[in-house]
Amino acid sequence: MKRTVTLRDGRRVHIRPLQESDSEGLHGMYQSMSDDALRWSMAPYTEETIDRWIGDLPNLISLVAVHSDEIIGYASVRKFTHPRLVGTGDLNIYIHQDYQGAGLGTALMVMLLNAANEQSLHRINLEVVADNETAVHLFRKFGFNVEGRRVEAYRAQ
Repeated sequence: MKRTVTLRDGRRVHIRPLQESDSEGLHGMYQSMSDDALRWSMAPYTEETIDRWIGDLPNLISLVAVHSDEIIGYASVRKFTHPRLVGTGDLNIYIHQDYQGAGLGTALMVMLLNAANEQSLHRINLEVVADNETAVHLFRKFGFNVEGRRVEAYRAQ
């Protein structure tokens, strides 16, 4: 599941599965992201947090986007393992601010959802702050529906 995509601005980005050796590169991406790019996230993403993700690779469908040998995007579906939740998972996606608005989110979503389909996931959940219009647009483009709203559940920093 590797693919090279050309972004709208002509940059070529390689998308591939997350590997155990990506811990430092993924941490570097989050450390270099602006406060604005992380404002809707649950940052900070520490080395321990990233190592926990990587330690759970069997329960993840996870991709990284790489440009000039640096990780510049991450997308994953964490597959639920409880017997009553098998076939479902939670989606996350992050793109470095220098690569937003260039089509990388769409490319990551296509590959991620195709992989989830190949692994027989029948439902993918996600949470997004309503004010994060870019993410809401991306998710609606892929057919995600609003199923509920959590009032005052997110506190801006």
